[in-house]
Amino acid sequence: MLHNEQRMSSISVENISKHLNSEIGFYPVRTKIVKVPNEGWEEFCKSNNWDSTSSGAFSPRTLTAYLREEGEFGDLNLIHEFFGHGIFMEYHPLEKRITARGSVTKEIKSFSELFAIWLEFYFSKRFELKKTF
Repeated sequence: MLHNEQRMSSISVENISKHLNSEIGFYPVRTKIVKVPNEGWEEFCKSNNWDSTSSGAFSPRTLTAYLREEGEFGDLNLIHEFFGHGIFMEYHPLEKRITARGSVTKEIKSFSELFAIWLEFYFSKRFELKKTF
């Protein structure tokens, strides 16, 4: 598991957290990051009923971003899963119900996905990752 001070590729969790805190006043605090080895990714996804072709997944119940250890889009996956879904789920007014249930409505899932994509796009421009976005 990674801590907020550690780096993932060229983007650091600490730098993005500082930026978000200065721009909007918050960032993921309780969300965790777990890197899953490539050789175990497919089985891990199947056991959680997630798409194994993706390079990341998010669990609302545990507020955990799961990232494929050597995923093709590491930085963008970090931004999308950890920051996008993490912020949305931590700060959504229904967060306590979501984490208790472990599932989200289609509407909340859609809004979370849109927010994660928007944040991914925002930081892809900021960190010049546009080619991979």
